[in-house]
Amino acid sequence: MTAVGTARRGDRRTADSGILVGLTRMGFIGCGLLHLAFAWLVVQIVLANTATSGNQSGVLGTLAVRPVPCWS
Repeated sequence: MTAVGTARRGDRRTADSGILVGLTRMGFIGCGLLHLAFAWLVVQIVLANTATSGNQSGVLGTLAVRPVPCWS
């Protein structure tokens, strides 16, 4: 048994793993949700009418007032 043969067998087992496929999909979904959360924050900052909302303290103030997105 060579190292190449062992690596190929491990590669086939990993490629056929349903658990790994599921975890990968959950990771992609989580990444997409994180991007949507950042996009929501950017939209909230852009639509704010105050002159200081675009700087760092304005963003932190917005997060302090509304730390969780209002979905309703």
